[in-house]
Amino acid sequence: MVRRYSADVLYNDQWFLYTPMFEESGAWSAFLLQHGPHRQGLGGAATYLLSSLSVFTIQWENLMIAGVVIMSGTLSLALYKRLHGRWNAPAAVAPLLIMNPSQIGTVVTVPNLSHSVLPVFLLLALANCWICERKWVRYLLSSFIASISLFTGFGVFVYIGFTLLIALDRSSSLNSKYDRLLKGVGIAQLAFALLLFASDYVWDPANPAMKFPHSPAIDYVIFVDYMYGRMLYIEKSFRPYLGFLILVLVLLAGWTALVRASRKGSDPVFSVCFLLVTVGLGFAFGCSIGRVSLGVGTGGGSRYQSLILPSVLAVFFLLGSGVLRKYLGAPAIIAFFVFAVGSYLSNSVYAHDYAMLKHQGKLRWIEAYESSGDPLKAAEESGVAIFPEMHLIRERIEILKERNWGLKSDSN
Repeated sequence: MVRRYSADVLYNDQWFLYTPMFEESGAWSAFLLQHGPHRQGLGGAATYLLSSLSVFTIQWENLMIAGVVIMSGTLSLALYKRLHGRWNAPAAVAPLLIMNPSQIGTVVTVPNLSHSVLPVFLLLALANCWICERKWVRYLLSSFIASISLFTGFGVFVYIGFTLLIALDRSSSLNSKYDRLLKGVGIAQLAFALLLFASDYVWDPANPAMKFPHSPAIDYVIFVDYMYGRMLYIEKSFRPYLGFLILVLVLLAGWTALVRASRKGSDPVFSVCFLLVTVGLGFAFGCSIGRVSLGVGTGGGSRYQSLILPSVLAVFFLLGSGVLRKYLGAPAIIAFFVFAVGSYLSNSVYAHDYAMLKHQGKLRWIEAYESSGDPLKAAEESGVAIFPEMHLIRERIEILKERNWGLKSDSN
């Protein structure tokens, strides 16, 4: 699907995300680039290197992002086996959720590896490391992944979630001074990363209409309801009700995981679920604070989907744990399996329609530009603006033309 609907032209936010590429300022510059409230981090550096290798072929970035989504699905399967000891039919729920087509917007329409797709991958990698028996993996590698996440888009919530998790950890007071030393080094690594992140950081909500606190306050919750209600592609008026139900389940899962994870010697499933829920809810409510002024319904945007999916996965992991399986049993797991399949299939229909519409619009603009050579005239003739204020990117379009980068309608 991503291959089919990719077009060789930058779109909206990408024109600023590619600033280091236009300036040829290096991968480190792309790593530190701040776009809105977050930095680009590992995703920015990867995109910079890929654009250099591909001679600015945008489809390569789309396929790279799709590859990361698939790898995240694989990590979710690995996590399922680590937590439950084996693979079985319900294990398919994990990749169905993580590779949900509802996130198509950030994969192919306005591609941005750093925004949330790569943070999901880092989150699942961190969760796998956290329950590893090797203490250096548990504390040092996990802390390193969390530190990289801080710089990588909304991976800032992965960093926050892991910091809370390591603070809750009761097993580190355990066995030896070596274990405590490893945890101390991990915490020091987190502190250093925060200092580096804060250097030259400027708060930018990326929404001029943002106002805090917003009134009425209930809009924050409704916005989040729309985010979770997007799990099924149903009539928009019903989404906040579905979203509220899913939000309640996620909150219950988070509370259960918090209570259990804070106990010494608790099952690893609770610490993992605490991490997944904390990151998902942190992003959801953080997004609502920054975007609710645009309307509560905008919470259902495709680009906001990726980072809430792990919190729904946590509900599933808890359903399969011993403490809940005893009370809820197989019917609850079967119901969740049906929900995951329905979510995937319904959003596949949405993703094809949405991506095809955007793809055709991009191609119309490229063809009009190839004909006229004028980006503003191409926008008028095609009825498509690849950036809200076309005059601001005229210079960059000329750079692409001079270097023979992108903007080819026959590139597919």
